[in-house]
Amino acid sequence: RAVLKEAGIKTEIRQYPFARAYQMSQQEENVFEYCVVRTPEREKLFQWVGVVGPATQALMALKDRDVRIEKLEDLSRYTIGTVLEDAVDQYLRKHEQKLGLQLDRVADYELDMNKLFMKRFDIAGMNQLVGVYLAKKLGHSENELKVVYTIDDLRGEYYLVTGLKTSAETVKKLRSAFETVHKNGTYRKILDEYFSKSKAAILK
Repeated sequence: RAVLKEAGIKTEIRQYPFARAYQMSQQEENVFEYCVVRTPEREKLFQWVGVVGPATQALMALKDRDVRIEKLEDLSRYTIGTVLEDAVDQYLRKHEQKLGLQLDRVADYELDMNKLFMKRFDIAGMNQLVGVYLAKKLGHSENELKVVYTIDDLRGEYYLVTGLKTSAETVKKLRSAFETVHKNGTYRKILDEYFSKSKAAILK
């Protein structure tokens, strides 16, 4: 909203399952999606508008469960909840057959986290900060979770993206607004508002 305001662009923000938004933003004009992890496989699918936040993709389990992951191959011992077409889902699907992974693919992140707390599967994969946020939203404590594996191949940043049909002029205007919001302190204030000081420090 801060970027749109800075750019003087009026729009409507709607929430969709990730897979649907991922498809819409590629196929339609003036449809934007956040947040999308920048990966080599996705590079040519979108115009990458601006950085929204860090992308630390984690596999999380309940702290009271005996889940231990030292290497990717260890994942075959557990069931893993992923969100359709998100970065973790796409990454694990590349290894699914070779490693014999058991993936439970769901439509959205809240359902993924809820099923983890219901013990419908052993591990949930998503951005670590999103996991913490959803745990609290669902009435749990972040202390009930533990990160059992971090996918180093997916370390990077989340972006606001749009498809190739959106005009270069619109993208340029939004990129300029992103730069302003990052430089004038607005971005920092937003992080401090939505995350505790300790969590915000992760995002520096």
